[in-house]
Amino acid sequence: MLFSRTVGMKEWLCPKCNHLNRSRVNAINGRRVHCRDSHCQRVYIVGEVFYEPVPGFKIPPADHIIPAEISDRKWHSGEPVNRLVAGTDHE
Repeated sequence: MLFSRTVGMKEWLCPKCNHLNRSRVNAINGRRVHCRDSHCQRVYIVGEVFYEPVPGFKIPPADHIIPAEISDRKWHSGEPVNRLVAGTDHE
């Protein structure tokens, strides 16, 4: 099982209302973040996605902000939230 822990501040756009949020992620509050827009208040579970580069990778990503991967699938208690995408998966 892949292990990763994010500790610190996470800036993110709510996928539902596009409100810019800033959330502290640590061992106490775990992976849960919620939208601070008073009309939205959605709660999300944050996971990590690791992309393995394909052989010959030379050019870094054009963006300086890590793109969020949004899923329509709901998270269920006890499920893992981290995943690895091997370099050969996107060829």
